[in-house]
Amino acid sequence: MVDIKKARWILLFIGLSLIILITLFLFKNYKTNQLIIEESDNSDNIESGVDLKIKNFYLMEEKKGHKEWELDAISAESIHSQDITNLKNVKMTFFSMDGGPLYLVADKGRIYNKDIEIYGNVSIFSKKGYLLNTNNLKWISSKGEIKTDDFVEITGPNFRITGDGLISNLDMEDVEIKRGVNATIYSY
Repeated sequence: MVDIKKARWILLFIGLSLIILITLFLFKNYKTNQLIIEESDNSDNIESGVDLKIKNFYLMEEKKGHKEWELDAISAESIHSQDITNLKNVKMTFFSMDGGPLYLVADKGRIYNKDIEIYGNVSIFSKKGYLLNTNNLKWISSKGEIKTDDFVEITGPNFRITGDGLISNLDMEDVEIKRGVNATIYSY
């Protein structure tokens, strides 16, 4: 009888030790991946008007149970008086219903009125081998479209299209290049 009680206490001790170790492990990993938010003390941001700085910024939009897009940025600075959030090193993923995801990378961005302006080395690419390059792009959330007035270059496995200005839906199926269109089709 004494040996059974002793074995139970040893098993209980081992079980509690495992629970504590697992909890410490999860807490340590959770803490290292947390969002870092810095409230501005306005001592170094009086002129810029930045109220809030966020490192490892993440934002997602969902409509009717479908994820429309998600956005990651290395940092974000919010200016509450102007309802603007400035972003650095932007990565976005647009989720279409049929065509698969589209991936966007850019140097900077700005969120205002639920719209997002992306600028500086903007590239959108898909797993199907399509690539769009421009310097400035605006996502208009209410219309579900992207647009720019800047020079654009779209390449695919067997074509290259350039021009000035672009309007497109999220799936990039209905693309309109506004001016100076030049298209090259490659035959293999």
